[in-house]
Parts: sequence; C-alpha cells; structure tokens
Amino acid sequence: MAVLKFNYSNTFSIRQAEDVLEKASTYDFVHALDDWGLDAFWTGPDVPTWVGFLEDNRAYPGNYPEGYAEKDGLRYPLTDTDLIGAFLNDPGFTQIHNFNFAGGSKKTAYRVSAGYSNEDGIIVTDSDSFKKYNITSYLKTDLTDKLSVTADIKYNKDYRRTPRGQYGNAISKY
Repeated sequence: MAVLKFNYSNTFSIRQAEDVLEKASTYDFVHALDDWGLDAFWTGPDVPTWVGFLEDNRAYPGNYPEGYAEKDGLRYPLTDTDLIGAFLNDPGFTQIHNFNFAGGSKKTAYRVSAGYSNEDGIIVTDSDSFKKYNITSYLKTDLTDKLSVTADIKYNKDYRRTPRGQYGNAISKY
C-alpha cells in the first residue's frame, strides 16, 4: 500500500538596521574639520570657505534657499542631511517557502522537495537582494533482495545583487 505525505512551510520576516550612529550636524562637522586644521575636504570644498558660508547661513538663512552655496563650481552643503540613515531606511523583507512530498511502497521510496527564498536587504535600492530556488528529488527501488537502484537529483540556482561602486558615491549627495 502506497503512502503519500505532503508538507509546506514558510517563514516571513522583516529586518531593519540597528545602532546606526547619529550623524553630526553639517555645522558641527565642518567646524570640527576646521578645528583639526584641514584646509580642504576630500570631495573638494575649501574648509575655511565652507565655514564662512555656514556662518553666513546662520545669520541670513534666506540667502541659501537651496540648502547649499556654490563657489568655483563646488557645492558647499549647508543644511543637515542624514544620507546614511536614508540609505539604510528600507525594512528588509524576507520570505522562504518550502514544499515537499514523499511516499513509497514496500520496495520503493521517493521524495521531492522544492524551496524558494527571497531576501531584500536594508538598503533603499534593489542592490542588496538574494533569491534562491532549489529542487531535490530522491528515488530508491529494490530490484531484488540484494540489488537496489537509487537516484538523487538536485538543482540550485541563486541570484545575488550587491551594492557596487565607491562608498563616497553612496553617501555623497552633491
């Protein structure tokens, strides 16, 4: 008599970035660069000029409605932005599905399982995702008391997307 069993399981989860450091204000950050004696920031702006724009913006905020000043083709951000927080502000959703069935008789046993996994990361782009598909099958038959045949077939395929490029490109707004 053949026995057949079916099983299905799933998992759903959401994850989010934890312990993201609070970013210093633009004002405090640029003044720290000035206190350290830096003349230029790595993206090009002249630090003393930037300090001047920030002080002017504090005294006359209407002078810079776009939130930045420009000089010699360089932009000097004057408003506070949390680009790292915004960059990591996507709840990562994960779903995993598994299905299998198995059965057999006195001389034959078989099982087939299939799985699907889809993970979206915490970065607001679609550049941090992982998908996986897998199928497994197994068959064993006793041909005689001393001879059996077994087949075990497996298939796996995954698609992985990871962020590419330089760190500065990911966090520089201008």
